[in-house]
Amino acid sequence: AQAKYDLAGCLRLSGRKREAKTLYLELLRALPFHRMVMEALTQVNRELLPELEKRSADCPQDAENLAELAWCYHQLHEEEAADAAVACLPAEAVGTADYENLAAKVKLALGDWSSALTHLRAWETALRGQDPVDPIRLPESMRLQACALFSLGEKEQALDLLEQVGAQWPEDDESWKLRAQFLLSQNRLDEALSSAARYRELAA
Repeated sequence: AQAKYDLAGCLRLSGRKREAKTLYLELLRALPFHRMVMEALTQVNRELLPELEKRSADCPQDAENLAELAWCYHQLHEEEAADAAVACLPAEAVGTADYENLAAKVKLALGDWSSALTHLRAWETALRGQDPVDPIRLPESMRLQACALFSLGEKEQALDLLEQVGAQWPEDDESWKLRAQFLLSQNRLDEALSSAARYRELAA
């Protein structure tokens, strides 16, 4: 991880910002919420943003640039701007895994749980249509659906969905962590402790 982090830093300083960003995102998938990696990703996004905004103004039909701009806004926590960029993406993008992933993440960040759930379900559908199925993204789409459902008050549906994730991917520690958190919030202490123990076992 340290070697990848150092390489990303060298790429950024040499002007190869997109390659650096790709490495930082890979690191974050392996080390979620790592402070130094998150700070580095924020910095490279800030450096990329003017270039992306200029390209969007000069060539608004460039869907690839627009999607990258939306991700950049999202990763900088500028969710209203990200949402506006997503709304400008071409109609043919709707329903694709990349579009639904992006739209869902932005709606989740905005706290628009109902819209987020719609996009998350569409993302899951798109992922299930791939061959081979992505063993990381697919359970992620289901976990995030559970989060949206729980936020909408559909607590049993959320727990049922996490059970499905656990059945399909028994080693998915994040689903057990979420399950423990949801159960704890409902004062279902014995079940929460059991799920937390399973999470610790998998995460060890």
